[in-house]
Amino acid sequence: MSYRDKQRELERVTETTTTITKSLVPSKLE
Repeated sequence: MSYRDKQRELERVTETTTTITKSLVPSKLE
């Protein structure tokens, strides 16, 4: 697994986590 693949995977996980967090606590992140 290349470095670029790891970066892409990390970005996707971060994006998913952010989306879930925003849906759970939208007011606290604003």
